[in-house]
Amino acid sequence: MFKSLIPAPLRALRWRLRWLRQTEAFAAAPIACLARAARFTISELARPEFGFTTPDGLRLRSMRNNFSSFAMCTVGERDTEMARFIARHVPVGGTFVDAGANIGAYSLIAARRIGPSGRLLAFEAHPRT
Repeated sequence: MFKSLIPAPLRALRWRLRWLRQTEAFAAAPIACLARAARFTISELARPEFGFTTPDGLRLRSMRNNFSSFAMCTVGERDTEMARFIARHVPVGGTFVDAGANIGAYSLIAARRIGPSGRLLAFEAHPRT
């Protein structure tokens, strides 16, 4: 009963911070990661849709309770292993299809990899995302 009184972004902090502490970005710059996490959480509490900037300067928009957005905001990528996979297997000038793209975390990585001569197709079915 009392759990429902705590806003979802604050409830999510427990597992989000556990995930964050395991990242390479946190190991390299813990204070900066925590500051970005705090700004992201405050933005989530303030409005249902909001903008944020990734550590490398990309500006994105998100809705509340989107883990991919939290990951992009705090460490610049959602999944280090997937970023490495894309770097190894997607050729420069190649084609990348992201079905169920969410906010485009993998699409952004692939776009940097394939460059202007490549082709990127990203699809997301959720109308708000």
